[in-house]
Amino acid sequence: MPRKKVSKTRGWKKYKNRMLTHTYFLNLDGGNTEICKKCFLTTFDITNRFVTSVIRNKLSATSGVVHEDTRGKSEPYNKTPSSDLELVKSHINLIPSYESHYTRKDSARKYLPSYYTLKKMYDEYKIWLPADKKPVSQKIYQTQFKSFGIKIKKPNKDTCATCDKYQMLIKNSTRNEKETLRKELKAHQA
Repeated sequence: MPRKKVSKTRGWKKYKNRMLTHTYFLNLDGGNTEICKKCFLTTFDITNRFVTSVIRNKLSATSGVVHEDTRGKSEPYNKTPSSDLELVKSHINLIPSYESHYTRKDSARKYLPSYYTLKKMYDEYKIWLPADKKPVSQKIYQTQFKSFGIKIKKPNKDTCATCDKYQMLIKNSTRNEKETLRKELKAHQA
């Protein structure tokens, strides 16, 4: 955007607010074509404030090159330190988990025993944590827990251990034994 000095001044005002005028160009058919500011703004779908701040930054820069945008570069002041997150992950890894034997081929998801809740696990984490460390919030603990892909409740397809035992015995028994085992299984499920 080249600048040029204002050529006409009106006599009724001693000092003019704007001493420079900016001209706007588009590259059309290999050459620069001068266009009005409104056309420039609508072509690039930008606002007047954006253009004026770019011009101001370019004029204030000593080398004529606008400095790099620094938005989003600084780390948030309330970000949880990675050492605290590692402690949360190590605590979650200490809790015994199991794979569902009915959905093993479908998913590698791990499950915790049904007596665990997220609140109980968080309370255990606060007890387990060394005294000199401050615990993370329950929300951060929950976020880290969800990133592991572990479920707390039993999957819907699971059965009790006795049913599993009878199913295995029926599968690996002779014809005569199968009938008695099926009757025992029905009695157990009733």
